[in-house]
Parts: sequence; C-alpha cells; structure tokens
Amino acid sequence: MDRSWVRGKLFSPEYMDGVKQFMSFVKGKFSDNVEILCPCSRCLNQKYLAQALVKKHILMNGMDNSYTRWIHHGEDLNVEVIEHVPAGIVHCSHNWSTDGIGVTEEDSNDIDPLEAFLGDLHTAAAQEDREVGENEDGDTESCEQDTFFRIAMKEAKCMLYPGCTKFSRFLFVVKLLHMKSLYRISNSAFTAILKLLAEAFPEYNTLPKSYNEAKSILKELGLGYESIHVCQNNCVLFRNEFAKFDNCPICSLSRWKDPERKKIPVKVLRHFPLVPRLKRMFATKEASEQAQWHKLKRQPSEKEMSHPADGEAWQDFDREYPDFADDARNLRLGLATDGFNPFSEKNTKYSMWPVFVVPYNLPPWACMQESNFMMALLIPGPTCPGKDFDLFLEPLIDDLLELWNGVRTYDAITRKTFKLRAAVLWCIHDYPALSTLSGRTTKGYFACIHCDKHPLSYGLRSKIGYVGQFHQTTGSCSYPVYVEKKLREDEYKDKELDAVDLFKMCHYSNKKKGYTPTVQSAITQMENQLAAPTEDGQPKSATQVVSAVLHQNTKTNHFLRNVGNQVAKRRTTLQNVQAELEVEKRTNSELQLIVKNQREEMDGLKNQVQGTEQARIKDQEENRKKQAELEKKIELLLSQNGQS
Repeated sequence: MDRSWVRGKLFSPEYMDGVKQFMSFVKGKFSDNVEILCPCSRCLNQKYLAQALVKKHILMNGMDNSYTRWIHHGEDLNVEVIEHVPAGIVHCSHNWSTDGIGVTEEDSNDIDPLEAFLGDLHTAAAQEDREVGENEDGDTESCEQDTFFRIAMKEAKCMLYPGCTKFSRFLFVVKLLHMKSLYRISNSAFTAILKLLAEAFPEYNTLPKSYNEAKSILKELGLGYESIHVCQNNCVLFRNEFAKFDNCPICSLSRWKDPERKKIPVKVLRHFPLVPRLKRMFATKEASEQAQWHKLKRQPSEKEMSHPADGEAWQDFDREYPDFADDARNLRLGLATDGFNPFSEKNTKYSMWPVFVVPYNLPPWACMQESNFMMALLIPGPTCPGKDFDLFLEPLIDDLLELWNGVRTYDAITRKTFKLRAAVLWCIHDYPALSTLSGRTTKGYFACIHCDKHPLSYGLRSKIGYVGQFHQTTGSCSYPVYVEKKLREDEYKDKELDAVDLFKMCHYSNKKKGYTPTVQSAITQMENQLAAPTEDGQPKSATQVVSAVLHQNTKTNHFLRNVGNQVAKRRTTLQNVQAELEVEKRTNSELQLIVKNQREEMDGLKNQVQGTEQARIKDQEENRKKQAELEKKIELLLSQNGQS
C-alpha cells in the first residue's frame, strides 16, 4: 500500500486522499464511537481521541512521517507498504515543511526547501543592488551597511570546505541546529559534535567551533535576539541614552551582580526584533501570497466569520485608515501574553512573561500555527512585571511605531520594494493579564470593566459580590456621554424621549442586533405597567415605571441618575392614604376569595381520594374470594387424580 502521502504537502490532493484512506481503514477496524490513538505529528500515538478529532488533527498538524505501518490501529506487520515519495510530490516532512518558504509543486520536485529559499534571496539581493545603484541621493551610509539579503547571500556562498558542492556552511549549520532542537541535544553535546566534525572534515573547513559561534551565524541574519539589561527594581532599560550606564539613574542600583567584574547583569530582557521577521515574510513568493490571502483569495460570507477580516474591528479599522487598507500586504497583528513557570513544579513562585505577535493576514489554517507565532519579548522573572509592564514593552513599541510609519521591504511576487506597514488590532490575554497589559484594575470593588466608576459591588464577609442582573449596564457612568451623542443623531434629533425610550436606547446591543433576554424581560414589564389602567384614569409616569422595574431586579441602580432623569417623590396626603387603604382592602378580599376556592378544591380532592380508597378495598376483598374458590377447585382436582 502506498503510504508516501504522509510526507506530502498538507492539503494537497494526495494528502487529502491519504487521510481518507487512513480513516476508512480505521472504520473497518473500530466502531464509530471507539476512541483511537491519534497519529498526528503532535500526539504521536500517545493520546486516545474521538475519530472525528483524530481526522482533524491529521489534517491540521500532519501525520507522523515515521508512522507508515499502522500497527497501533490494527494493521498486520507483514503488510507491504510503499514509503518513498514518487515524482510529482513535494518531499517534505512536517518538520521541514515547505509551507511559508516559497517552494511550490510547480517550482521543484526534489529541490531542497532551503535551496529554493536561497534562490529567492538571490533574486531579492540582485534587485536591491539595482535599486541602491539607481539611488539619486547617493546615501553612502545605506550602501555601506550590509542588508539582510546581502548577508544571507554572503553566507550562502560560503563553502563548508574546499571542494564541497552539496552543502554551504549556512545550509549545514541550519540543519544541524534543527536536529539539535528536534532531538533535544544539549549545548555542550552540540559543541562536542561540532569539534568532532571539524576534525573529521578536510582542512580549512569553515564549520563553527561551538554552539555560540553557530548561533552567531543566525544572529547576523536577523534570527537572533537582543539582550537588554534591566534595573533590578524595573526602573529603566539600559538602552539608548542609558546603554553605557553602570547604575540606575533613578534608584542608583548597579546593573551588575558583581559591580567590580561587570560581567553578569542582574536582570535581562530578551528582545526579538520584529521588523526583520516581518520583512522576511515577503522574501518568498508563497509567503507573500499567504500574507495577501485575506484580500485576494478570501470568500467573505455575510452570516459566517471564517477569518478575522470578517470581524467588525478589522472592517472599522479599514474604514478609519483607507490608505492602510488599500495595500493588501500591510499586516494586521495580534498581541498575546501570559505568565508561565519555566521550572514546572520545582519553583512555583517563578514567573516569566513571553509576548507573542501573531500576523492575521494569513489564511485561517495558518494563523494559529505555532510556526507563525513570533516571540517579540521574553520578560524575566521572578515575579509578574505588574505596573512596570509598559517599561518592558518599550522595544516592541519602537518596532511597531517604525512599522506604522513604513519600512522598505522587497516583495518576491512583484520583484520590487514597497513600504510595509503594520498595526496591532487585538490583544489576547486572560482577565488578570488585562490589568497587567492595560493598567486598569481587574479586582476589588472596581473589577467590572462595564460598571467602571459606578460599581454594584458589596463586601460579603470574605469576598466581594456584584448584585443585580443589570450591573454590567445600568451602573455605567458613560451613559450621559452616550445619551448626549445619541440625541445628536438624526434618528433621535426631533423626538422627545421618556425614561423607557432612554432605557431601550442605552441597552440596545449592536453586536446581537437586539436586546439580551434580561433586558427584554425588563422592557416587557415596563410596557405592561405603562399599558395597565389606573384608578384615577391618569397615565403612569415612565420614570416611575422604570424605577419600579429596576428596583425589582437590582439592589441599587444609577441608570436614571446617570441619564439625568429623577423619580418625582409623591406627597403623602389624606387622599393618598385612603386610596392605599382601599387598594389593600380590595386585595385582602380577593385573597380571601382565592383561599375559599382553594379550600373547596381541596375538599373535593379529599372526597375523591376517599372514594377511590373504598373502591380499592372492595376490589381486594373480591379478589380474595375468587382466589379462595380457585384454590378449592385445584385441591378437588388433585384429590380426584390421586384416587384414580
């Protein structure tokens, strides 16, 4: 059986057919409700999952490229399988996938992905050289500085050793580092391997002598990170004007653990430059096409949200900045952060905070791939940065400001440079991290972001409670501003709105295109009370109706006060007292009538029960008589049989 599809390209016809073949094989061995081992490249036959979820994992994560004999799913060991990749199928394991590096099926059959990547870089470097030569300003500084493309081509042309044509130094080192990460080789073991290879290779080889030297090659290409020293009290980052300071200009503490030797800093922030990585997205044709997928290939649907571009935030941003939206290559980014303990259970008090940047221009199946997550910052511990989080974000903010203004980037599709811009549309985090990232409080009496400065929170012994069904809306101090803005619109400009109309206007949900069930129930109660007739024939006040309904549903409400409407207090007069007494008398008489009717019904039910019980006793007596007669007849028959 042909199993070469497990090393094929994801979502290719051959791969999709192979997944169907595997699931058909599984259904022949197991019933539909039986969980099976998941053979995707992440689970590796270590987890039992539902069959539908296993299929989804294989489609999204790829099949384990070493699992060609399906022994964990009931296949015999003696079955012959074809494991080689025939011509016409791109040979790429899911670790060395061609996704995102510009190698298509039309471009190559047996070409190494890195070689194809370097071919695109060669074209980019040649184009950049031409543009620099045509530069009329004669900017000598930009000509003297090596760009990413020139450095990449310089490394690609560096021979591993004299006469080696199969590997360049760059290609060989990248594959070694990939193996180190894949098989979790320690730094010291990797250095020992490099030394052994350097001795085994011919003389004058260019192989790096240590792991740090190998990393420096990647750092020159913009694949490394920048170490930024931080004050022990998180006062400043020792960069820009403070780069050469040995002591903090605010608290005067030393940046070094040993102030005399000045070798080991107290705290280090790792900054992974964002601009070079975003520019590399357009260095290959396939990656550049994916970055424009949201505008060129996406099929929008009115009732479905299949991509972030279908969301209101994306569309509102496009309306606000049409010049940004005109170029499909401009990137919309998401910012994600959360704390984690790198030492697992060994030290539960330690916390580090990575900050990831996610490009949302990519297709939906690529947006959430881990390979497309870009770590921008690694904030050191041992505690949460808290209110000093903005200090650690300074390098990333500088990158984002540079990207907002635009950076010159080469596009492999057009083979020309353009001005790449990027903007952050979303921040992804849990509720406690909202306080860390934005600075507003998310605990205590002001934890609700909707109630804001007018919370419906109360101290309840050992905790704080939020009382009332409308605490997320009726307590908001933003109502006066919202009402004033709404009254300027043409829809409400010439209308006189009462308290009920204001309540409807303020609680209408644009997201749901209507009211929530709780709000709709309150509106129904208000309308019913307004429509109910009164004793004196005078219509009820809308303000009093709203106040009464909100008082039933909330312990304390500020809606009427916030919209500038107050309930008029009734004066206590003799007529009012007499009217209230008449209402109470009428209510008491009605209650007495209801109680009398209920008693009569209970008496009727009691008589029915007694009659039923008597009938049951009578039936039991008749059954006993019949049983006794039957037993006599049986005894008579038995005695006659015995005599005969």
